[in-house]
Amino acid sequence: MMKVSACIITYNQENYIRQCLEGAVMQQLNCDYEIIIGEDNSTDETLKICREFEIKYPNLIKIIARDKNLGMIGNWIETLKNCTGEFIAICEGDDYWTDPYKLQKQVDYLEINSEYGMVHTQTNFVSITDGIVKKSETDRHKNTFEDIIYKNPIATLTTCFRSNLLKEYIIDVNPLSRKWVAGDLPIWLWFSLHSKIQYIDEVTSVYRVVPGSVSNTITSDKYLQFIKSRYSIKQYFLEKYSKNESLKRYIKEDFLRDAEFHAIKLKDFDVLNEICTKYKSQNKLKYYFFYILLHNKYLFDIQFDTYRVLRKIFRRNKKYSM
Repeated sequence: MMKVSACIITYNQENYIRQCLEGAVMQQLNCDYEIIIGEDNSTDETLKICREFEIKYPNLIKIIARDKNLGMIGNWIETLKNCTGEFIAICEGDDYWTDPYKLQKQVDYLEINSEYGMVHTQTNFVSITDGIVKKSETDRHKNTFEDIIYKNPIATLTTCFRSNLLKEYIIDVNPLSRKWVAGDLPIWLWFSLHSKIQYIDEVTSVYRVVPGSVSNTITSDKYLQFIKSRYSIKQYFLEKYSKNESLKRYIKEDFLRDAEFHAIKLKDFDVLNEICTKYKSQNKLKYYFFYILLHNKYLFDIQFDTYRVLRKIFRRNKKYSM
């Protein structure tokens, strides 16, 4: 059995995949290591670049080239299934590792501490718009189930975990049947319930902020789909594993707060009705009636323009906290 597998998924990332693969092949390990690439039928030069690395490192790299596009979650799960390592680390094709000892440090920790199922680290991030690399300000020390429900502190590209637990997760949850947009959050929640998670306070990687990606999309329809999926994931785990009613209320309020602008913009009346119900239950009637008026097609444009102006005035600038 291979000791460590690097799982790399990629699709139309010709501008980034080379740096990702360079970060994977530079890893210094004292054990057997493989790199499994899930190439999701790209229409650009991504596969060609991957083939260059496969030819150069034939005993290290294996490409799973799709005949048809599976989508991010399908490609991810199927690529993970092809990893034979006792431990698996993930890096998506537009991110990259910067510490050549990242995997060795994580494997060393997991081998000594059998009660831990996963270890992760800090990361830097870089925006493709300005190219400036910055350290993430997210506090990643809190890794319990409740912590991850409140705010996921785990950056996917920094993780390394036990493959046997991943197999149990796939059997138990069957994520492909859930139609979730986010593939990492349910794994972290499941691991937090079935093992311990350790954080190593070292920067080992760079997360690339690409406009239009699932978690950094600039379109309201994709973003609303993403946060609906995140809400559905948290609902699933709370219903199955927790009786914490305050957490259930929190995730609903958090979802509605995050979805508000996009739901209005897209005229998603299912979400708007939930927002109305929330404000009515809180006896915030002026907000309640404001959203009721949004249901009137003749008043919608006026109400939306008013909302957008007020939101722009009162919205605070937030630092990126990936």
